[in-house]
Amino acid sequence: MNERQDTSAAPSRQRLIVVVGAGRSGTSALTRGIGALGVELGDRLKAGTKKNAKGFFEDQDFIDINYRLRDAFGIKRSGAGVSIVPPERFEQPDVRPIHDAAVSLIRERFAHADPWGFKAGGVLSFLPFWQRVFEATGQQPHYVLALRNPLSVARSRSKVSLRRGIQENSDLEFLARVVPYFARAARHPLAVVDYDRLMLDAKGELMRVARELSLPVTPKVEAGVDRYAGEFLSKDLRHHSFDADDLRTHPRLNPLARDAYLALYRLASGEATLESDAFKAEWARIERTHADLAPVLRHIDSLEAELRRQRKGVVGALVVARDYLRKRRRDDAGAAD
Repeated sequence: MNERQDTSAAPSRQRLIVVVGAGRSGTSALTRGIGALGVELGDRLKAGTKKNAKGFFEDQDFIDINYRLRDAFGIKRSGAGVSIVPPERFEQPDVRPIHDAAVSLIRERFAHADPWGFKAGGVLSFLPFWQRVFEATGQQPHYVLALRNPLSVARSRSKVSLRRGIQENSDLEFLARVVPYFARAARHPLAVVDYDRLMLDAKGELMRVARELSLPVTPKVEAGVDRYAGEFLSKDLRHHSFDADDLRTHPRLNPLARDAYLALYRLASGEATLESDAFKAEWARIERTHADLAPVLRHIDSLEAELRRQRKGVVGALVVARDYLRKRRRDDAGAAD
């Protein structure tokens, strides 16, 4: 892993806090916490839905930029898919207008905000694109990675999409969203926040983020963090909790997803740092192993696309749903054994 970039020499650059992470990892709750630290999130936030009743804290204009990127790359707007977006894909001619739109968005809406931040699904997957945008607009990016136990991620995802919530699929999506460009993000100030640790000690975790990203903690900020911890976070946001034994023994958990989660958890807990040799070596191994899977992952997405075409029509959808539920019951019964 390359050395982290020294941003202290460019004090005139805007401080930008980007919340990244795989879906269902607590990115929305964490982004609300970043807002409590005094980070400007904009005034066009997506409203809450049944999926996230308390809100997404995600700016609609940034959502639209990522939709355009997914369209350009042939990725579903929902973010479903397990393939790696290779660096050369960002050189496509149709990406340039999207880049220009993102640059205009930041200049028009956030030119005078410092610090400011945003969260939009898949940003880490598209990091080469966003880094060019940040450079063009004079941003000093800082990253906050939302992390969650992959068993909890799959369980939470299954409530939104039964198919994407299958453990094997959920693990591959987690890897695709986090692994390929994490090392690029880590060249800048970066903090990792585990969802379970945030739920147990929200104030302590946010104060740690403030220290690691050099965000000032004024009495007003501290009061906002107290309100966030006492009023926004609640037990109903934490439906599932798994421990280390579950990670070791679960028969359907992807070993690479387990290893990536544990490596990142060591950063979140303070057991390791981005500069430690042990973490660098472990992450390099994870990155290489995941990169070697690229042809298989492309094949999986190709098969999924073909299945989607075949599922069109009410009868076909009902048959697929019936077969899926039967398989899920068999798989869950086997895991229980």
